[in-house]
Amino acid sequence: MSQLDIEISQNIYVLDSNFFIDAHRYYYDMNLFPCFWEWTRECIIDGSFILIDKVYEEITPPDELFIWTHINLDNYVQSTNQSEIVDSYREVLQCATSYQPQPNARFTQKAIDDFASVADSWLIAYAKTRGGHVVTNEQPGPARTTKIKIPTICSQLEVEFLTREQLLKQLRPVFGCRN
Repeated sequence: MSQLDIEISQNIYVLDSNFFIDAHRYYYDMNLFPCFWEWTRECIIDGSFILIDKVYEEITPPDELFIWTHINLDNYVQSTNQSEIVDSYREVLQCATSYQPQPNARFTQKAIDDFASVADSWLIAYAKTRGGHVVTNEQPGPARTTKIKIPTICSQLEVEFLTREQLLKQLRPVFGCRN
């Protein structure tokens, strides 16, 4: 561990792409808040935070986040190509297919296809398989049939989820950056 004074619980946290993208774009500029990024990197290296391959692929060039991710995290990306995770992925998609967000209404086929084609479904499957908590900035919202949100499926499958801010409040990292 470096100069960061952090206390990590035994939980693992599986990070959504918006954990990185929103933090970089809106809240924790890499030049202004390097300690946040160092903490994130160290938590991934020590296995407290999980970056899955499907999320890694959603962080696209040509910005600073893409470069930082590939330089700092390339060797720590976790594969979803494991039989038990693929089995959980099928269960996640089955849940999305059968769940009724409104009385007598299921998600549209387009919503299911979109959900299956992005990292969200794999994120939930990984967390479900490994007993992890999904960290996403998506919020539970009004029931819609045209968009599947991570919290909706997590709730149905009893997979814990929280936002980046809730994670920070829970772990209470103390940042001690050098100038």
